[in-house]
Amino acid sequence: MDKEKLTKYIGACRNLYGIIHKDKVIEIYNSFNPDDPVNNQAIGNLIKEKEDYLFNEYLVVIKEGYLSYISYSDNLAEEIEARTNYPYYIPATEEELLKYEDWEYFKKTDEYNELFNFLRKKYWYRSKNKVTHFACEIQKACRDLERFENMPFTINYVGIKFKSEKKLYQFRNLVLELRRNTRARDYNGFTPIEVKKEY
Repeated sequence: MDKEKLTKYIGACRNLYGIIHKDKVIEIYNSFNPDDPVNNQAIGNLIKEKEDYLFNEYLVVIKEGYLSYISYSDNLAEEIEARTNYPYYIPATEEELLKYEDWEYFKKTDEYNELFNFLRKKYWYRSKNKVTHFACEIQKACRDLERFENMPFTINYVGIKFKSEKKLYQFRNLVLELRRNTRARDYNGFTPIEVKKEY
């Protein structure tokens, strides 16, 4: 068993799904590594050995066999229940899955680019860094329903002010489209638009 790779799988799954049972991690890992499979005992030993590392590196909390982001751990049962109707989105390749080990990783979709260009053109045409930071914060918020619902606080913190109702309306529509097309933890990695079409 490749301990380093399995550790990366745990980090990637935590970032993509928010909450995942260790048995599902085993299933995903073995689907990409049929010649070097892991079992329940192997992942259990790894979790015990690297519990502190998993928390410090990925903010993973281990509870009742689940590997969850720390913010979900206090209401774990409710969070699990909210996701039970959705299967897990599994990336097509191991390479794509492991990109999610990086907390900052996300696929820059057309919707993200449209929001970025709107902000760059209308507000921060002189500062690409400010646009990138704000657009990324919005994208992160779109991954979690709770953070998405708290979007007004993010906007207030950044200090962006809309000069007209039209600009505010444009911004809201762009953010909604980004949310609909972002891989969301509350849908086990599927986008809201995929869930609407399939489930």
